[in-house]
Amino acid sequence: MGSICVDVASYHFKKNGSDLVRAASLGSSICTGIYDPAVKTGGLYIFVFPDSSQATSVDPDKYPLLYADTGLMKFFSEARNEYKIDLEHAKIAVCGGAHFLDAFGGGQLGKKNCEAACQFFEKIGIKPGLIQIGGLENYSLEINLKTGELQVEVCSGEVKTL
Repeated sequence: MGSICVDVASYHFKKNGSDLVRAASLGSSICTGIYDPAVKTGGLYIFVFPDSSQATSVDPDKYPLLYADTGLMKFFSEARNEYKIDLEHAKIAVCGGAHFLDAFGGGQLGKKNCEAACQFFEKIGIKPGLIQIGGLENYSLEINLKTGELQVEVCSGEVKTL
């Protein structure tokens, strides 16, 4: 079984297979995972910042995946249009957005990322089956393409599976 690691400000889809698709040590970033058992396809996406309209140093047109408002729409559009994932019936998990940087004067990035993710899902009318966001811990998200399980792991050792 192979393992594919997804970097921040990127996404990766994989169809069939026995690989693990993983996003580790998310910090204040947010990872969204999706898996559709009907087409046996899953993907992960990690965004770093909540709102491209607030960008000051990184051009959102050049790097749309850095931002929740542009990246989530791109990720879900590709899931639906290119990979034929049924968003209504797919398993969806969201994790990350830790607030530990906020506690040290980090500008509430984790909190703002959590709010951006929640607003996106509310806007498209989908409720993820597993949500583990905020708090003061680091999260990882993994899709097991062989079993179709999405698993959130907290650095404390707690594991939640969808």
